[in-house]
Amino acid sequence: MLRKLLCTVLLLCFVGLAYSQRKKDLLAKIDTLQMEVKLQQDSLLSSQRKARSLQTQLELVQGQIGDLKATNMNLLQNLNNFAEVSNKNSKNVTEALRNLEKKESQIRDITQFYMQNDSIALVLVSHAKQHFGESAKIGVGESEVLLNFPIDKLIVDQKPTDEATAIMQQLATMSSVAPDHKIEIAVLTIDRDFATAAANAQRLGDILEQQAKKKQASVRCIGKDGGFSDGVRILFTPDYRKFYRETKKNLQLVN
Repeated sequence: MLRKLLCTVLLLCFVGLAYSQRKKDLLAKIDTLQMEVKLQQDSLLSSQRKARSLQTQLELVQGQIGDLKATNMNLLQNLNNFAEVSNKNSKNVTEALRNLEKKESQIRDITQFYMQNDSIALVLVSHAKQHFGESAKIGVGESEVLLNFPIDKLIVDQKPTDEATAIMQQLATMSSVAPDHKIEIAVLTIDRDFATAAANAQRLGDILEQQAKKKQASVRCIGKDGGFSDGVRILFTPDYRKFYRETKKNLQLVN
């Protein structure tokens, strides 16, 4: 009986020791797990903090990228505007230079016109002095050449004289030197008989047109008041109207 009791007590003690050891192991394992959980929680918190930091940095970078994009867009727009202005200025400069060249060309044409007509006037005067001598009074002004003859040298009894035919022949030769010049034949009268004076001028003009083969529009025949003296006045003048029309047309093309 005592032996059974002793065995029972020993069994209980063994079981108690085993349970105690098991409990200690479980507590140790719990502590270990709790430690691991804490480490995991700390790691998670650290990761969350890093994530928030990265998110903040990402938002900052995105904001900077947005600012850079806006800056780049403004810069590109400014560059485009500058390019447009530059192209426009370049186009304006090119157009201005082109107009300047045209105006310079017009100035050269005008200068050449007057120089050419001055040269022609000198040739006409030289020819007139050579062939008419003292029989005609010769005048020059503004590229025009004026010849004055006594009335009885060219017209007698309302008819052209033989000398008038020779003079018209010389005038025709002068006209060939200045084919673009206008010729005015004016018979000057002291009695204001303009109809007769104009008719006499036309008779001389007919001879000149035959000799020079000039168109009638190029020879103007008129009667004029001579004041206190009569005579015949022959005027060679450049075709200013044609020149002015062409110059005006060219100026309108430039503007």
